[in-house]
Amino acid sequence: MINNQGGIILTPELLKNKTAFCSLLERCLHIGDPARFPSQSAFANWTGVVPGAKQSSDTESKGLRMTKAGPAIMKWALYQVGQIGRQWDPQLAAVYYRQMVYHGKNHKQAMGAVMSHMGARVFTVFREDRPYELRDT
Repeated sequence: MINNQGGIILTPELLKNKTAFCSLLERCLHIGDPARFPSQSAFANWTGVVPGAKQSSDTESKGLRMTKAGPAIMKWALYQVGQIGRQWDPQLAAVYYRQMVYHGKNHKQAMGAVMSHMGARVFTVFREDRPYELRDT
C-alpha cells in the first residue's frame, strides 16, 4: 500500500496477498521478467544481499559485509519485508533467532540473513507465479 505522502506501508496482509505484493515489487523495484535470472543465486547477486568476497592467492575471507551491488530500494524493501516477515512467518523467525542466539550476530547481521531468505522467496513467487505461503517450521 502507498500512503498519502507517497511512502510504502508494508503490512502482514500485503505479504499474504500475492497480487498486491507482486505489483508493489514490480512497480517499485523494477525486477522485470524473472526469467532473465537463471538461478536464485543470480537473483541474489543482482539484489546485493550476498556477502562480499575477498581473496588472495591462497586465502579467502568469509563473513564479510554485504556487497554494495544492486538497487538500494530493493535492499530497503527486503529489509522492511524481512522485519514484518520475522514477526509473522515462523521460518523467518527461526532464521533470525538462530542468527541472534546461536551465531551471536547483532540485529543488522541477523536481518541480512533474513533478507537473503526473503529474496529467495520473492524470486520463487515471481518465477513460479504462485502465492507466498506462511508455513510452520
